[in-house]
Amino acid sequence: MDLLGFSLTFFFFVALLYYKGSTLIEALSFPFSMKWIFLLFLIGAFISTFFGPKLERSPPIGEDVRYMIQHAYWIIMAAFFIIFARYLNMLELSKYIFYGLIASFILFYAPFVLEFKSGLFGINTKPNRNGVIYTNLALIPFSFYYAYTKWGKRTSVFLLIFFNACVMFTEGRSGTIVFLIETLLITQILFPISKVLFKVLLVVFGLFSLVASNPLVEPLLSGFANVVEPANPRLANLIRGEKDGDLTEDRSWLFRLMMIEKAKEIIVQYPMFGIGIHHFSFFDGTLRMSYTERRFAGKTKIALNTGSPHNSYYMILSENGIWGMFCVAILTFIPIFGFLFKILINDKLYFSDLTCVGLLGISIHWYSIASFMGGVTWLCIAFAIISRKIKF
Repeated sequence: MDLLGFSLTFFFFVALLYYKGSTLIEALSFPFSMKWIFLLFLIGAFISTFFGPKLERSPPIGEDVRYMIQHAYWIIMAAFFIIFARYLNMLELSKYIFYGLIASFILFYAPFVLEFKSGLFGINTKPNRNGVIYTNLALIPFSFYYAYTKWGKRTSVFLLIFFNACVMFTEGRSGTIVFLIETLLITQILFPISKVLFKVLLVVFGLFSLVASNPLVEPLLSGFANVVEPANPRLANLIRGEKDGDLTEDRSWLFRLMMIEKAKEIIVQYPMFGIGIHHFSFFDGTLRMSYTERRFAGKTKIALNTGSPHNSYYMILSENGIWGMFCVAILTFIPIFGFLFKILINDKLYFSDLTCVGLLGISIHWYSIASFMGGVTWLCIAFAIISRKIKF
């Protein structure tokens, strides 16, 4: 649900500021983990949006103000969880996230939809596939803190199978693969006995990827594609390299490559601060690939230029520049590398490390989707930063 273009949760946060704003403002004035990195990102976003290059198709100033307010909200929300983490019941948070994720799948697969949109208010009970996959990749791992504590090992194994099936039946390709990786990491935390198996699987998968193009391996890949095809035909085609899985013919993939070409063009011209948040689709790139690729015949340059970057890393670099990318890299990869190092040295893992699994999953998914900007991302970053300080 949204009101005046903002998610309803934004107004819940405004209400919190109204009743407890002085407490939060006072807390923000004191040091907390990654405080200056959050502030630097917000400052860079402001500079790039309001002092960036003038575009031929500029968005309305009201849109820029709205997106800037959203960014400020997301960052203050992340700071709120980091500052007050020690006073929050993380198990209770995991519980509500768990049931929220179940609800997202129920509504996604439901045969009915309630949709209404006006300038004032909007509601849509049918979440889109990319949104469902992204949210679940980010938060399913953390939800297992509640699931494992509440129901134990056996139910957790069942839920891992259940969530994998739910993600696979969405017909998402990269999302399904990423969640399989997350599943392996979740088992490392919930079932320490699986650590040796995990390392063996890494070696097996590594060797398998090296020989994947070998004709001797093709029957195995084809057999696996046949198994997953009833649940996810798009993934099966990708494994076989057929139809929409043939990346030389897949229009979606070719469009993605063209948008990356456009992003590189922007980065070369405006490397430090980029062109401003949510401005990618308003920038007119040369799109040289469109001249030679027959799959885009009949599409105008303006229509092609309004497309999404389809890659969060290129989106950040083009819209927020090196400044923004540096901040994002610090916020994201310090917790991730710390978690991976613990696995490497066989250190003890806690439920709190589940938050890093989610952040690692979406950081991989960022390569194939432009979904970095959103409340779920910043919540995931905050939880991962909290996990470095508070173990549960």
